[in-house]
Amino acid sequence: MISHRILVIGVGSIGERHVRCFGRTDRCDVSICEINEPLRQTIAERYAIGSAFGNLADALNDPPDAAVICAPAHLHIPMATQLAEAGVHLLIEKPLSVGFEGIERLFALVQEQNLTAAVAYVSRMNPALAAMREAIQSGRFGEPLQIVGLSGQNFPLYRPAYREIYYNNRATGGGAVQDALTHLMNSGQWLVGPMTELAADAAHLALEGVDVEDTVHVIARHGAVMGSYALNQHQAPNETSITVVCTSGTARCEFHRSRWVSAANGTTVSSRRRTGFWMPSREMPNRLAHSPKVGIRYRPTWPFCRRRTRTPGRRFRRHSTTKWRLKRKRRMIPRRCQKAPSLALQAFIYDETINRHGDKTRFATWNNRRFNNSST
Repeated sequence: MISHRILVIGVGSIGERHVRCFGRTDRCDVSICEINEPLRQTIAERYAIGSAFGNLADALNDPPDAAVICAPAHLHIPMATQLAEAGVHLLIEKPLSVGFEGIERLFALVQEQNLTAAVAYVSRMNPALAAMREAIQSGRFGEPLQIVGLSGQNFPLYRPAYREIYYNNRATGGGAVQDALTHLMNSGQWLVGPMTELAADAAHLALEGVDVEDTVHVIARHGAVMGSYALNQHQAPNETSITVVCTSGTARCEFHRSRWVSAANGTTVSSRRRTGFWMPSREMPNRLAHSPKVGIRYRPTWPFCRRRTRTPGRRFRRHSTTKWRLKRKRRMIPRRCQKAPSLALQAFIYDETINRHGDKTRFATWNNRRFNNSST
């Protein structure tokens, strides 16, 4: 049932994604506003958009419930102010602006109109980062001492049109700082508090066809917490991580693996297997059936697994075919993995390295031996 009317302003790469995702919810009626007529017509036809406007004034003749601003960054504040005056709730793509002008007035309007407004720093919606933040704030690892953010991506592969879009000009929100580093630093402030001091070094090193910076290093202070952030947009691996070092342990969120891991002081990461494998509930349930891709089924609670003695003083647990099922394989479960069912399964999966090789799935086992398991 449609209950909301959403206006997406600017339907370039990120704007089109908003249109697609809002449309798939089946809970809203999406309209678009785009000054580029060929692009506007293409998106309207592709997603069966009923209302497509060429300017914001026409779109506000019948104001929507909420608007998503995906225009170049220098237009964010003027557009947001115009929408707030019309009583429209706001989601503004980052960065909020390329300067400070107009921000205080927009903030006052949002409060006066009792509107909901947010900047799209979407890492705060990442369940793994949210779970890690909750653990840090609970005092589980002690007081934060240091935070380290690292990020890299090959822009020519993931954003091949970077030369033709806003990215090629700092005035429209381009460059590595405004386009990407603000995500990393915003996540850092969400974890350990606001920045009080910073120093930065940025340069254009590799990307062809643009002059804006593609590599940035920042050292910062979040109050008493020391921080450093490094980002580039030309390395081969697509990876992002944030590590928080505390007085009693360390936590790391690996965005490219959709997980967070931790270790208490004096232990290794793999021994802290409670936090190694993320699930929505943050706990692995006792009854779990994994996809054929992984090929593991865990059914009963742990005490039902058999215990055998191979030689005096050397005992191990071996799953029966009705307990653990591994296609055409039987697996030895190490003693260090025997304490609890959820933790045992969690640690087992966390330490698996899964790589696809045609119709085969290769697993790296606890003792670094490898075996092949056919996929279905």
